[in-house]
Amino acid sequence: MNEEAQTLYQRILAYPLDSAGASFNFSLRLAKENGWTKEYCRRVIGEYKKFVLLAMTAGHVVSPSDQVDQAWHLHLTYTRAYWEDFCTTALGAPLHHEPTRGGHAEKQKFWQLYQQTLASYERLFNEKPPADIWPTPEQRFGRDVHFVRVNTQQHWLTPKPTFSWPTQAWQQVRALPLLLLSVVIGGCAAVLPLLVGSMTAADVFWFDSFMTMNAKDFLVLYAVTGCSLLLIASAINDYWSMSLQPPYPTGRVRLSTEQLAYLAGGSDRLIHTALVALIEQGNIKLSEDKQRFELVSPGQPKSPVEQAIIDAINNGRNEITDLLAAVKYSTAAIHNSLVAQGLWVGAIHHKTGLLFIPLILLGLARLSLGISADRPVGFLIALLIITVLTPLMIGHDKRTSYGDEALKCYQSANESGNMQQSLCYILAITGLSVLTNTALADIGGALASRRSSNSGGGGGCGGECGGAGGCGGCGG
Repeated sequence: MNEEAQTLYQRILAYPLDSAGASFNFSLRLAKENGWTKEYCRRVIGEYKKFVLLAMTAGHVVSPSDQVDQAWHLHLTYTRAYWEDFCTTALGAPLHHEPTRGGHAEKQKFWQLYQQTLASYERLFNEKPPADIWPTPEQRFGRDVHFVRVNTQQHWLTPKPTFSWPTQAWQQVRALPLLLLSVVIGGCAAVLPLLVGSMTAADVFWFDSFMTMNAKDFLVLYAVTGCSLLLIASAINDYWSMSLQPPYPTGRVRLSTEQLAYLAGGSDRLIHTALVALIEQGNIKLSEDKQRFELVSPGQPKSPVEQAIIDAINNGRNEITDLLAAVKYSTAAIHNSLVAQGLWVGAIHHKTGLLFIPLILLGLARLSLGISADRPVGFLIALLIITVLTPLMIGHDKRTSYGDEALKCYQSANESGNMQQSLCYILAITGLSVLTNTALADIGGALASRRSSNSGGGGGCGGECGGAGGCGGCGG
């Protein structure tokens, strides 16, 4: 932050939003209208003042979070204080508010402006904006646009239950509906063959009648129910992927070389690209027996993955297979960045496996009964194994359809040959085959023969208020 921006920020911070002597001042009104605690409201006001500084100095149109926008909206209602005092005295220029005009094009614009605002915030204040006040673009233009005013004397407010998973706290799964859906499907599938078999209505409700049904009928029922759950789980996954897809075209996605490597080939491709980059920089080399990497010079690694490689070699984990496994953890940040941008399927998709729990329990109960009665259970065991593995397959870590389109854009640009690209960039897109017939052919061969145990995925791209005398939009 330069001296001029610091001076402006001090004037903004010194400006009192609360009127002296008012029993119902700005802070109390803002907290009451939004149902916030006094402490949270105080923090929002602090972020609002930071947003104002961004609006005046960022050099581009900026867009606030919904929380900051609520503070801005309220401030605008104090018309004399806002226009005649705040803008004139503290800012020295007008700061206009420009709401969205609606439509897909406006959503694209505000999505990008908001991302740009978050990036400018981090550059100006040398810290990330607090996530509970500045949420991700997906939340800002998904969950937060549903904000409405509610009269609490006329309505009871009951929060919807959500279940957050540690790997992606901003993604939520309604686990209970999934379980209920699977129970309903399993129950309907169980009743159907009993009715078809001309059993009495009373028999439908007896579990032992179901468990002792003909083995062939049970296996058919079990397989049909499993296929139905698979179709439903796949549909849910497709819906979640679409809901997380950003509104802007894939042609605007901008990825670093490492992000592109992960998007194209998962964590292995990312590690291969980082290894080649370190070799080209003269930091490491392949041993003469082509079994391990050796440190030449620590240098200045350009990424966490490169640093992890150097650290692993220093710690004696320099054999290729061991090295690939040792640095796997360092690719998580790239993976998460791709998930956040809708380019990669997140861990949320694994939770559709909850649908299969009742079916698995049912199979285990039937298996226990079959073993105790000394009946053949080979086919049932095979079906149980397939049922357990199916959720893992449908939730497999992979690119989204949006990620596929983004990758195709990069591949097309690379194939056109209009721009001269580095070896690492081409390796990120095409894989180790690019090293054939180059001085690094031995490296490519050594890496191709050894893979780390798992390959994951990741990549990114990237809000409304101008500078002095600028304007801003909420996008909501």
